[in-house]
Amino acid sequence: MKQVMTVAGSDSGGGAGIQADLKTFTVLGCYGMSVITALTAQNTSGVQGIHPIEPDFVQSQLDSITDDFDFTYFKSGMLFNKEIIMVLSRYLDENTDKKLVLDPVMVSKSGSRLLEEKAVQTLKNELVPRSFLLTPNLPEAEVLTGITISEKKDFSRAVKALHEIGAGKVVLKGGHFDDRDSFDLFSDGQNEMWLDYQKSLNPHTHGTGCTFSAAIAAFLAQGNSLDAAVQKGRRFISDAIRYAVPLGKGISPTNHIVAGKIGEEKGILRQELLEAFEYLQQQAIGPLIPEVQSNMCACKRVPSSLKETMGFPGRIVRMGDSIRYVALPEYGASQHIGKVLLTVAGADHEKKAVMNIRYMPEITKISEKLGLKIASFDRSAEPRSVKEKEGSSLEWGTSRVIEQIGEVPDVIYDLGEVGKEPVSRIIGNSPMDVARIIVRIYDEYKQIQH
Repeated sequence: MKQVMTVAGSDSGGGAGIQADLKTFTVLGCYGMSVITALTAQNTSGVQGIHPIEPDFVQSQLDSITDDFDFTYFKSGMLFNKEIIMVLSRYLDENTDKKLVLDPVMVSKSGSRLLEEKAVQTLKNELVPRSFLLTPNLPEAEVLTGITISEKKDFSRAVKALHEIGAGKVVLKGGHFDDRDSFDLFSDGQNEMWLDYQKSLNPHTHGTGCTFSAAIAAFLAQGNSLDAAVQKGRRFISDAIRYAVPLGKGISPTNHIVAGKIGEEKGILRQELLEAFEYLQQQAIGPLIPEVQSNMCACKRVPSSLKETMGFPGRIVRMGDSIRYVALPEYGASQHIGKVLLTVAGADHEKKAVMNIRYMPEITKISEKLGLKIASFDRSAEPRSVKEKEGSSLEWGTSRVIEQIGEVPDVIYDLGEVGKEPVSRIIGNSPMDVARIIVRIYDEYKQIQH
């Protein structure tokens, strides 16, 4: 297991500092060690107190870890004063094999100073030149360079100025840039790489800088190149912000757990869809497949686009009484059922799977008998603007049903129109949940037919 060290302050609220770093290391599969530089009384509303650790004890922590563990990469965050900075500077001189990802933490999210003003110059002189990678946000870069960063072109100017004061490699973070479409700028001193991303509207961003730099250090420890580690770190922190949940009364921390699991979720979701398909195949539900064929789509969390819904490319097709799939489940594979899933999951976060089957009057009666919630929409009421927009009909119809009944039902059907086959959509909390509902319906249907 790869080992990574963090040198930073302790956040008693758990959202930033040592706590955020160790969570990030863990979910990314690394073993984390910690050197605490300061204790803070801190929560989501702000910093209520700071107690710096004696420099000699910071040195003792560094020595203990270095004597016992095998690591190359480490990161630093809150260092608080020039005495602690000098401890770290001497450590780097004495341990030339160690590579520091320096997050020049100066001010907390709530506005409290985490680096004494008189220590800024020491940070600039002693640690910036000794760092492997510097990861300032815009306000920190402005303090270090004296350059006001108000336009995109200022990013390059600031990065060049950081190189001039000794920074070898820099990621200038654009999270403070006043633009919905934001960007970071990575530079190795010779080449620049822009990392474009769309800012999340989620306000819960406590600990983003700590988490980002910790993720980069973890990816470096795992053998990634620097540019790959930076790109992976950006994706990780974007996911951690996007899926952050309210905790506490103020600005809540990012969601390290979810961000760490997203990489493995593709395999898990694909397996869930395949298991549900196999169950349906065993029950020979071919007669329920409509002429337009079927698809089953699923997600692991509330999706924001079709790229986060997984379905079967080429659809699920009928082969006599049996069914087959054309290709293994993949993200973004279904536009129509994917849009139904987008709509229902957005309205009810528990709903994470949808499949379309034939509409028959018997299915409606069976669904009522089974105690399922049923609703329908009329395609003739569909606005012309929706009809003219390819792929929008099901999204419109699903939204209309939810608005009318005030909840997401188990079954949504429509009677079709000229050129449009009547279809039912079965909705559930998981692929297997949907498959079981369909099999219950089909068992009742077969009894009626006999």
